[in-house]
Amino acid sequence: TAGVRGAQPYSRDVKLPYMEAVFRECHRLTPVVPMLSTRYLEKDIVLPSGYEIPADTAMCMLTLPRAKDPEFVGDEPEVFKPERYLTKNKACPSQHRFNKEPFGYGARLCLGKRAAELEVRCLLVALIRRYEILATPPNQPYEKEFTPVVTPRPFPKIQVRRLDAEPVAAAMTAASGSS
Repeated sequence: TAGVRGAQPYSRDVKLPYMEAVFRECHRLTPVVPMLSTRYLEKDIVLPSGYEIPADTAMCMLTLPRAKDPEFVGDEPEVFKPERYLTKNKACPSQHRFNKEPFGYGARLCLGKRAAELEVRCLLVALIRRYEILATPPNQPYEKEFTPVVTPRPFPKIQVRRLDAEPVAAAMTAASGSS
């Protein structure tokens, strides 16, 4: 967080690779949208398994199975590990281009991608500068509820403490003049 505290999150000069890796890992494990847009097949296809799919069939790509597949993300797909995105090794499974694009890819890329990423970056940097945010208790279990967006249930409990605020007990002691 040291690089975050004095940085302007919207500056092109700011490089926060670990924060970017955290974003990608969060999107991988809990994608906002559980499937990408529907497309219709233009012609009949046969999958490698031999399963035949006729033309005009509606198809959509589910994001979670790919996000949990070691072929696409490497070892320990169930573990939150942002470091998997810090490597420059193009052969690393986590470097696959579809693992970096929770907003879609190519001609169907979400028009709001840049605005959404900038907004989240600015919000996160502002929060990290001012607050300590802890899950209480840590490692809370939750299930993913699949609606038009993926939502954790129950929503994790957190504790937020302002970084420049004195602890309440110390402030009360100082105000009363006792030691």
